[in-house]
Amino acid sequence: MTTGAVDSTTSSSSGGPGSSSGSTTGSADSTSTTTAGETEGTSTGEEPNFADPRGYTLFAPLNSRFTYLMDADGMEIHSWESDVFPANAAYLLENGHLLRVGRILDSPVELVSGVGGAIQEYDWDGNLVWEYEHASATTIAHHDIERLPNGNVLAIAYEIHTVAEAIQAGRDPDDLDPAGLWADYLVEIDPMTDTIVWEWHVWDHMVQEFDPLVDNFDVVAARPERIDINWVRPGDAPRPDWTHINAVAYNADLDQIVLSPRTFSEIWIIDHSTTTAEAAGSVGGGAGQGGDLLYRWGNPATYQAGGEPERDLYFQHNPRWISAGKPGAGNLLIFDNGDPVLRPYSRVVEVETPVQPDGTYPLVGPIWGPVDPAWSYGDVGGFFASFISGADRLADGRTLVCSGPDGRLFEVTAGGKVPWDITLSSTMFRAERYEFEYPAWIGLTEDDLAPNGPLVIDVSP
Repeated sequence: MTTGAVDSTTSSSSGGPGSSSGSTTGSADSTSTTTAGETEGTSTGEEPNFADPRGYTLFAPLNSRFTYLMDADGMEIHSWESDVFPANAAYLLENGHLLRVGRILDSPVELVSGVGGAIQEYDWDGNLVWEYEHASATTIAHHDIERLPNGNVLAIAYEIHTVAEAIQAGRDPDDLDPAGLWADYLVEIDPMTDTIVWEWHVWDHMVQEFDPLVDNFDVVAARPERIDINWVRPGDAPRPDWTHINAVAYNADLDQIVLSPRTFSEIWIIDHSTTTAEAAGSVGGGAGQGGDLLYRWGNPATYQAGGEPERDLYFQHNPRWISAGKPGAGNLLIFDNGDPVLRPYSRVVEVETPVQPDGTYPLVGPIWGPVDPAWSYGDVGGFFASFISGADRLADGRTLVCSGPDGRLFEVTAGGKVPWDITLSSTMFRAERYEFEYPAWIGLTEDDLAPNGPLVIDVSP
């Protein structure tokens, strides 16, 4: 068995945004951290809670079949072994189960990173309790999933459209790869019956002004709720992987979904309260707009409403609503990867969306606001993750940041200080923090949550 170990840990507790002073480095087999101002918590349940008040971090190294739960000192608390590698997200459910996307063996599609095909649920003891495969010669699940309050699972998937279909939909033939065009869609799966109970497709919500004799013709700037089929990332050669949605998250209060189409450098919000039939059109649902985009933010050029000066996002990942009880609750938190030329550093941005009580997002002028994020953190010259990665707001106001390519996890305060910082020996899609009050710990024993020594990442085939 081949293993990779924790490489090093650095910690700083002073300075402004992006600054550091006084670091410590651990050996290849151990991790040391310095933390400051941790928040104590108390269990609200009747059973004892043996969890660490600092919480635990869950992550799935992309080069390992294992998913790990780690404490703030870099100690392994628990792990789950799967028969396949991740692709890419993993979550700890409130019942202590692990939910992950897996990369199936002999995948019919090998088009892009994040191709998976399998959704797997394991109990705390590592038993596979549910698996659902969504893959064919023309469709495959990928990147991310979301467990809904009703127990169903939202999954992102690709569907292939031929060159002829793409041209009929209004795509410029000069911007087509011979493999056609892959567009994303969502499926909602009922694990009790293994049936798809709801769908939403990018292909149902397009606009184009290239060819008046085919489908979807209209003025792009006049239809910001629609997706321009001829949007191509500037400087990009024709590629089948057109939308590349890399994340999905759900807001139960709004019954809405946020998506992250990386190649568009913006986020989209859609209505989940529709039926599948309404989701294919422009009428119905709580917001009355069917499956059209309710809101988009980050790159107005995609709907011909602005240019580089108005742009905020560059190839982002992991948009999510900040949950109730945490600073910034209701706002969106987004990992903004950056661009090697246009903005060669990454940021985490918090966006206060202009959502109204009826769930709509009024468009005042040509561009959806806000003009600027409510909060952001960036480390010019020292923090640049050009792909994958994510961020998670914590109850004490800090933000957990995952710089995925270099396996770095750190916490940043609202004022830009970095009191906790650890680097692991593996690339990871993102990391999730589960705090002391999370229900998964209730019923677990002190031994269940005892450290098992320094975390060592198993990278055996």
